[in-house]
Amino acid sequence: ESAFDNPTYETGSLSFAGDERI
Repeated sequence: ESAFDNPTYETGSLSFAGDERI
């Protein structure tokens, strides 16, 4: 599951997307 794959997560929280990568 990638946060970048979901636009909802990206627009919801950019920081969350970065955490998902780690």
